Amino acid sequence: MSRRLFIYNYEKHSAKDIAAYAESLGHPCQFYDGVLVVSSTRIMIRFPAIDSIIKSNFSPILSKSGSVYWDTEVKLPLEYLNPELDESDQVKIFVQLRRKFVMSKGEYPKAIKDLDWIKSMQKKKSWWPF
Repeated sequence: MSRRLFIYNYEKHSAKDIAAYAESLGHPCQFYDGVLVVSSTRIMIRFPAIDSIIKSNFSPILSKSGSVYWDTEVKLPLEYLNPELDESDQVKIFVQLRRKFVMSKGEYPKAIKDLDWIKSMQKKKSWWPF
């Protein structure tokens, strides 16, 4: 069982940016159960908890709510994993995403990039916030 996670700065980057970069690497993303899933992998791009963040006036405690998560044990429908890349290839993609989007130590977002787009994603069926 392997799990990895990194936090992205949702003021500088949105889940949309991360998905576009994954697509530029040859791995388009699909919306599933409230997250964007990088195709043929178990890498999930999670949205920031926008309602809580705005309500808290961008509290540093909530600065870690936008994340990219990889878990070999997560259960996804076969259409998202067909064909599934082997674990080492999935790690390579995750590392490329982390290098480009990881939030630096001491960064605290004061805005939410692509807020309207995230709100539109909330309206999709099976949305659940993090």
